[in-house]
Amino acid sequence: MGMQDQSQRIGSELDSDDIRRRFMHHVAASLPLTLQSYFNQQLRTWDTLFPYEQRNILSVLAYLDDISMAQLANLVRGVRRVEEKMGVSGWKSYSTRSQSLEDASLLARSPFYLEWRKEVEKFVDQIARDTQARQSKLQPSHRRLILLIFPVCLPMAQDTVWEDWPATGRQLRIASNGAGDEHSLLEALFGPGGATRQTESSNLVASLSRRAAESSTDVWLLDAGSTLSEVVLGNSSRREHPPIPTLLSFERLKPFREKFLAEINQVRHQLSSADEIYDRLRNMETGQLCPPEVNAPTIREFVRSLLLSGNGSAVFANAFLEWGAAEAFRRARPSVLIGYF
Repeated sequence: MGMQDQSQRIGSELDSDDIRRRFMHHVAASLPLTLQSYFNQQLRTWDTLFPYEQRNILSVLAYLDDISMAQLANLVRGVRRVEEKMGVSGWKSYSTRSQSLEDASLLARSPFYLEWRKEVEKFVDQIARDTQARQSKLQPSHRRLILLIFPVCLPMAQDTVWEDWPATGRQLRIASNGAGDEHSLLEALFGPGGATRQTESSNLVASLSRRAAESSTDVWLLDAGSTLSEVVLGNSSRREHPPIPTLLSFERLKPFREKFLAEINQVRHQLSSADEIYDRLRNMETGQLCPPEVNAPTIREFVRSLLLSGNGSAVFANAFLEWGAAEAFRRARPSVLIGYF
Protein backbone atom coordinates (compact mmCIF):
# COMPACT_ATOMS: atom_id res chain seq x y z
CA MET A 1 0.00 0.00 0.00
CA GLY A 2 1.42 3.41 -0.97
CA MET A 3 2.07 6.21 1.51
CA GLN A 4 -0.74 8.36 0.08
CA ASP A 5 -3.21 5.47 0.38
CA GLN A 6 -2.02 4.90 3.92
CA SER A 7 -2.59 8.55 4.87
CA GLN A 8 -6.13 8.38 3.54
CA ARG A 9 -6.71 5.21 5.53
CA ILE A 10 -5.47 6.88 8.71
CA GLY A 11 -7.91 9.72 8.22
CA SER A 12 -11.00 7.73 7.24
CA GLU A 13 -11.16 3.95 7.32
CA LEU A 14 -9.48 3.43 10.70
CA ASP A 15 -10.25 5.34 13.86
CA SER A 16 -7.94 5.73 16.84
CA ASP A 17 -9.24 2.66 18.68
CA ASP A 18 -8.95 0.48 15.59
CA ILE A 19 -5.35 1.51 14.87
CA ARG A 20 -4.30 0.85 18.47
CA ARG A 21 -6.12 -2.48 18.55
CA ARG A 22 -4.55 -3.64 15.29
CA PHE A 23 -1.11 -2.61 16.52
CA MET A 24 -1.48 -4.61 19.74
CA HIS A 25 -2.73 -7.69 17.88
CA HIS A 26 -0.43 -7.67 14.85
CA VAL A 27 2.72 -5.66 15.58
CA ALA A 28 3.58 -5.18 19.27
CA ALA A 29 4.87 -8.69 19.97
CA SER A 30 7.15 -8.51 16.89
CA LEU A 31 9.08 -5.53 18.29
CA PRO A 32 12.24 -5.71 20.41
CA LEU A 33 11.52 -5.63 24.14
CA THR A 34 12.74 -2.08 24.72
CA LEU A 35 10.49 -0.76 21.95
CA GLN A 36 7.54 -2.71 23.35
CA SER A 37 7.93 -0.92 26.69
CA TYR A 38 7.91 2.49 24.98
CA PHE A 39 4.80 1.89 22.90
CA ASN A 40 2.95 0.19 25.75
CA GLN A 41 3.69 3.20 27.95
CA GLN A 42 2.22 5.52 25.32
CA LEU A 43 -0.91 3.41 24.90
CA ARG A 44 -1.44 3.04 28.65
CA THR A 45 -1.35 6.84 29.09
CA TRP A 46 -3.30 7.58 25.89
CA ASP A 47 -5.95 9.77 27.50
CA THR A 48 -3.30 12.07 28.97
CA LEU A 49 -1.63 12.78 25.61
CA PHE A 50 -2.26 15.95 23.64
CA PRO A 51 -3.93 15.77 20.21
CA TYR A 52 -0.58 16.39 18.50
CA GLU A 53 1.04 13.51 20.41
CA GLN A 54 -1.87 11.20 19.64
CA ARG A 55 -1.73 12.02 15.93
CA ASN A 56 2.02 11.30 15.87
CA ILE A 57 1.66 8.01 17.71
CA LEU A 58 -1.24 6.96 15.48
CA SER A 59 0.83 7.78 12.42
CA VAL A 60 3.70 5.60 13.68
CA LEU A 61 1.39 2.74 14.71
CA ALA A 62 -0.37 2.79 11.35
CA TYR A 63 2.99 2.82 9.57
CA LEU A 64 4.25 -0.19 11.53
CA ASP A 65 0.96 -2.01 10.95
CA ASP A 66 1.07 -1.26 7.23
CA ILE A 67 4.57 -2.46 6.32
CA SER A 68 5.28 -6.12 5.70
CA MET A 69 6.76 -8.38 8.37
CA ALA A 70 9.99 -8.53 6.37
CA GLN A 71 10.18 -4.72 6.30
CA LEU A 72 9.45 -4.57 10.03
CA ALA A 73 12.15 -7.15 10.78
CA ASN A 74 14.65 -5.12 8.76
CA LEU A 75 13.59 -1.90 10.50
CA VAL A 76 14.20 -3.26 14.01
CA ARG A 77 17.18 -5.49 13.18
CA GLY A 78 19.74 -3.12 14.70
CA VAL A 79 17.82 -2.64 17.98
CA ARG A 80 17.23 -6.39 18.31
CA ARG A 81 20.91 -7.15 17.68
CA VAL A 82 22.07 -4.79 20.45
CA GLU A 83 19.39 -6.07 22.83
CA GLU A 84 20.83 -9.56 22.40
CA LYS A 85 24.31 -8.26 23.23
CA MET A 86 22.90 -6.51 26.31
CA GLY A 87 21.03 -9.63 27.41
CA VAL A 88 17.72 -7.76 27.85
CA SER A 89 15.65 -10.95 27.59
CA GLY A 90 17.45 -12.24 30.68
CA TRP A 91 16.65 -9.21 32.86
CA LYS A 92 13.99 -10.66 35.17
CA SER A 93 12.89 -7.28 36.51
CA TYR A 94 12.58 -5.62 33.08
CA SER A 95 8.97 -4.85 32.16
CA THR A 96 7.52 -4.37 28.67
CA ARG A 97 4.30 -2.88 30.09
CA SER A 98 5.78 0.50 30.97
CA GLN A 99 9.01 2.42 31.54
CA SER A 100 10.50 2.76 35.03
CA LEU A 101 13.60 4.31 36.58
CA GLU A 102 14.94 0.86 37.41
CA ASP A 103 14.54 -0.31 33.80
CA ALA A 104 16.21 2.86 32.55
CA SER A 105 19.08 2.21 34.95
CA LEU A 106 19.51 -1.33 33.62
CA LEU A 107 19.86 0.06 30.11
CA ALA A 108 22.17 2.90 31.14
CA ARG A 109 24.53 0.59 33.03
CA SER A 110 25.03 -1.68 30.04
CA PRO A 111 28.33 -1.22 28.16
CA PHE A 112 26.24 -1.34 24.97
CA TYR A 113 23.94 1.50 26.02
CA LEU A 114 25.25 4.09 23.56
CA GLU A 115 25.10 1.56 20.74
CA TRP A 116 21.51 0.76 21.71
CA ARG A 117 20.56 4.45 21.69
CA LYS A 118 22.09 4.88 18.25
CA GLU A 119 20.04 1.99 16.86
CA VAL A 120 16.86 3.33 18.45
CA GLU A 121 17.55 6.71 16.87
CA LYS A 122 17.93 5.02 13.47
CA PHE A 123 14.57 3.30 14.01
CA VAL A 124 12.88 6.58 14.95
CA ASP A 125 14.54 8.57 12.16
CA GLN A 126 13.53 6.08 9.48
CA ILE A 127 9.88 6.21 10.52
CA ALA A 128 10.03 10.00 10.83
CA ARG A 129 11.39 10.37 7.29
CA ASP A 130 8.62 8.23 5.84
CA THR A 131 5.73 9.69 7.84
CA GLN A 132 6.84 13.33 7.72
CA ALA A 133 7.31 13.17 3.97
CA ARG A 134 3.66 12.26 3.72
CA GLN A 135 2.43 14.76 6.33
CA SER A 136 4.29 17.68 4.74
CA LYS A 137 2.28 17.13 1.58
CA LEU A 138 -1.02 16.92 3.42
CA GLN A 139 -0.63 19.76 5.93
CA PRO A 140 0.03 23.46 5.26
CA SER A 141 2.90 25.26 6.96
CA HIS A 142 2.02 26.51 10.42
CA ARG A 143 2.63 30.01 11.74
CA ARG A 144 3.29 30.49 15.42
CA LEU A 145 3.54 33.41 17.80
CA ILE A 146 6.00 33.32 20.69
CA LEU A 147 5.72 36.35 22.98
CA LEU A 148 8.22 36.48 25.84
CA ILE A 149 7.96 39.24 28.45
CA PHE A 150 11.24 39.80 30.30
CA PRO A 151 11.90 41.90 33.42
CA VAL A 152 13.00 45.45 32.69
CA CYS A 153 16.06 45.00 34.91
CA LEU A 154 17.68 42.41 32.61
CA PRO A 155 20.82 43.81 30.90
CA MET A 156 19.64 43.21 27.32
CA ALA A 157 20.25 45.27 24.21
CA GLN A 158 16.61 45.71 23.25
CA ASP A 159 17.31 46.58 19.63
CA THR A 160 19.50 43.56 18.87
CA VAL A 161 18.60 40.72 21.28
CA TRP A 162 15.94 39.38 18.93
CA GLU A 163 18.47 38.96 16.08
CA ASP A 164 19.55 35.58 17.52
CA TRP A 165 16.12 34.23 16.61
CA PRO A 166 15.43 32.61 13.21
CA ALA A 167 15.58 34.95 10.24
CA THR A 168 11.89 34.35 9.57
CA GLY A 169 10.94 36.37 12.66
CA ARG A 170 10.07 40.05 12.76
CA GLN A 171 10.58 42.66 15.44
CA LEU A 172 7.41 44.38 16.58
CA ARG A 173 7.05 47.23 19.03
CA ILE A 174 3.94 47.53 21.21
CA ALA A 175 2.78 51.08 21.88
CA SER A 176 1.69 51.50 25.50
CA ASN A 177 -0.59 54.44 24.70
CA GLY A 178 0.75 56.30 27.67
CA ALA A 179 0.42 53.43 30.14
CA GLY A 180 2.51 54.49 33.08
CA ASP A 181 3.45 51.09 34.50
CA GLU A 182 3.84 47.47 33.62
CA HIS A 183 0.53 46.42 35.15
CA SER A 184 -1.37 48.97 33.06
CA LEU A 185 0.26 47.64 29.89
CA LEU A 186 -0.60 44.05 30.86
CA GLU A 187 -4.18 45.11 31.51
CA ALA A 188 -4.36 46.73 28.09
CA LEU A 189 -3.02 43.62 26.36
CA PHE A 190 -4.47 40.78 28.37
CA GLY A 191 -7.08 42.14 30.76
CA PRO A 192 -10.74 41.08 30.70
CA GLY A 193 -11.94 44.63 30.22
CA GLY A 194 -10.44 46.32 33.26
CA ALA A 195 -9.47 49.40 31.21
CA THR A 196 -12.48 51.47 30.15
CA ARG A 197 -11.43 51.42 26.48
CA GLN A 198 -10.99 47.64 26.47
CA THR A 199 -13.62 44.94 26.17
CA GLU A 200 -13.20 41.26 26.85
CA SER A 201 -13.57 40.43 23.17
CA SER A 202 -10.91 42.91 22.07
CA ASN A 203 -7.94 41.94 24.22
CA LEU A 204 -4.95 40.07 22.80
CA VAL A 205 -5.68 36.71 24.43
CA ALA A 206 -9.27 36.63 23.20
CA SER A 207 -8.20 37.65 19.71
CA LEU A 208 -5.48 35.01 19.51
CA SER A 209 -7.77 32.34 20.89
CA ARG A 210 -10.35 33.04 18.19
CA ARG A 211 -7.73 32.75 15.45
CA ALA A 212 -6.18 29.58 16.87
CA ALA A 213 -7.58 26.10 16.52
CA GLU A 214 -10.64 25.23 18.59
CA SER A 215 -8.62 23.81 21.45
CA SER A 216 -7.46 25.23 24.77
CA THR A 217 -4.05 23.64 24.15
CA ASP A 218 -3.43 25.76 21.05
CA VAL A 219 -2.83 28.94 23.10
CA TRP A 220 -0.58 28.76 26.19
CA LEU A 221 0.18 31.37 28.85
CA LEU A 222 3.06 30.50 31.19
CA ASP A 223 3.60 32.75 34.19
CA ALA A 224 6.77 32.58 36.32
CA GLY A 225 4.84 34.36 39.08
CA SER A 226 1.18 35.26 39.24
CA THR A 227 1.06 38.79 37.78
CA LEU A 228 0.05 37.82 34.25
CA SER A 229 -2.33 35.15 35.52
CA GLU A 230 -4.20 37.56 37.76
CA VAL A 231 -4.58 40.04 34.92
CA VAL A 232 -5.92 37.39 32.54
CA LEU A 233 -8.24 35.82 35.07
CA GLY A 234 -9.53 39.17 36.28
CA ASN A 235 -11.58 39.34 39.47
CA SER A 236 -12.62 36.37 41.57
CA SER A 237 -15.97 35.98 39.80
CA ARG A 238 -14.14 35.44 36.51
CA ARG A 239 -12.14 32.54 37.97
CA GLU A 240 -15.25 30.42 38.00
CA HIS A 241 -15.19 30.61 34.21
CA PRO A 242 -11.61 29.85 33.09
CA PRO A 243 -10.33 31.53 29.94
CA ILE A 244 -9.96 29.53 26.75
CA PRO A 245 -6.11 29.36 26.76
CA THR A 246 -4.05 26.96 28.83
CA LEU A 247 -2.83 29.07 31.75
CA LEU A 248 -0.11 27.83 34.11
CA SER A 249 1.19 29.98 36.94
CA PHE A 250 4.20 29.02 39.07
CA GLU A 251 2.74 30.73 42.14
CA ARG A 252 -0.83 29.49 41.67
CA LEU A 253 0.51 25.93 41.39
CA LYS A 254 2.34 26.24 44.73
CA PRO A 255 0.29 23.54 46.56
CA PHE A 256 0.95 21.14 43.66
CA ARG A 257 4.69 21.89 43.68
CA GLU A 258 5.06 21.66 47.45
CA LYS A 259 3.30 18.29 47.60
CA PHE A 260 5.60 16.91 44.92
CA LEU A 261 8.73 18.25 46.60
CA ALA A 262 7.69 16.78 49.94
CA GLU A 263 7.27 13.34 48.32
CA ILE A 264 10.44 13.50 46.22
CA ASN A 265 12.52 14.52 49.26
CA GLN A 266 11.67 11.14 50.77
CA VAL A 267 13.48 9.26 47.99
CA ARG A 268 16.30 7.15 49.37
CA HIS A 269 19.39 6.31 47.36
CA GLN A 270 17.98 3.01 46.07
CA LEU A 271 16.31 3.09 42.66
CA SER A 272 13.52 0.86 43.95
CA SER A 273 12.66 3.60 46.45
CA ALA A 274 12.57 6.20 43.68
CA ASP A 275 10.32 4.00 41.54
CA GLU A 276 7.97 3.47 44.48
CA ILE A 277 7.61 7.19 45.20
CA TYR A 278 7.40 8.17 41.54
CA ASP A 279 4.67 5.59 41.01
CA ARG A 280 2.81 7.09 43.96
CA LEU A 281 3.16 10.56 42.44
CA ARG A 282 1.99 9.30 39.05
CA ASN A 283 -1.18 7.93 40.62
CA MET A 284 -1.81 10.68 43.16
CA GLU A 285 -5.07 12.63 42.86
CA THR A 286 -4.14 16.18 41.84
CA GLY A 287 -7.51 17.90 41.45
CA GLN A 288 -7.45 19.45 44.93
CA LEU A 289 -3.91 20.71 44.38
CA CYS A 290 -4.68 22.71 41.23
CA PRO A 291 -6.10 26.22 40.88
CA PRO A 292 -9.54 26.47 39.19
CA GLU A 293 -8.12 27.30 35.76
CA VAL A 294 -6.17 24.02 35.64
CA ASN A 295 -9.28 21.90 35.30
CA ALA A 296 -8.56 19.75 32.22
CA PRO A 297 -7.19 16.27 33.06
CA THR A 298 -4.69 16.48 30.20
CA ILE A 299 -3.23 19.73 31.57
CA ARG A 300 -3.08 18.34 35.10
CA GLU A 301 -1.12 15.40 33.78
CA PHE A 302 1.13 17.78 31.86
CA VAL A 303 1.95 19.62 35.11
CA ARG A 304 2.53 16.30 36.87
CA SER A 305 5.00 15.12 34.21
CA LEU A 306 6.64 18.56 34.11
CA LEU A 307 7.41 18.43 37.84
CA LEU A 308 8.42 14.76 37.72
CA SER A 309 10.90 15.40 34.92
CA GLY A 310 12.96 17.73 37.09
CA ASN A 311 15.07 20.48 35.49
CA GLY A 312 14.32 22.70 38.48
CA SER A 313 10.73 23.30 37.39
CA ALA A 314 9.35 22.62 40.88
CA VAL A 315 11.81 24.97 42.57
CA PHE A 316 12.74 27.85 40.25
CA ALA A 317 10.11 30.06 38.64
CA ASN A 318 11.99 30.78 35.42
CA ALA A 319 12.99 27.12 35.08
CA PHE A 320 9.30 26.26 35.36
CA LEU A 321 8.56 28.64 32.50
CA GLU A 322 11.49 27.58 30.31
CA TRP A 323 10.99 23.83 30.73
CA GLY A 324 7.22 24.23 30.51
CA ALA A 325 7.52 26.08 27.21
CA ALA A 326 9.91 23.48 25.79
CA GLU A 327 7.61 20.63 26.81
CA ALA A 328 4.52 22.45 25.53
CA PHE A 329 6.09 22.85 22.08
CA ARG A 330 7.35 19.26 22.07
CA ARG A 331 4.08 17.71 23.17
CA ALA A 332 1.25 20.08 22.17
CA ARG A 333 2.71 22.24 19.36
CA PRO A 334 0.61 25.32 20.20
CA SER A 335 0.06 28.15 17.74
CA VAL A 336 0.60 30.76 20.45
CA LEU A 337 2.80 30.77 23.54
CA ILE A 338 3.12 33.75 25.87
CA GLY A 339 5.72 33.58 28.64
CA TYR A 340 6.01 36.07 31.50
CA PHE A 341 9.38 35.84 33.26
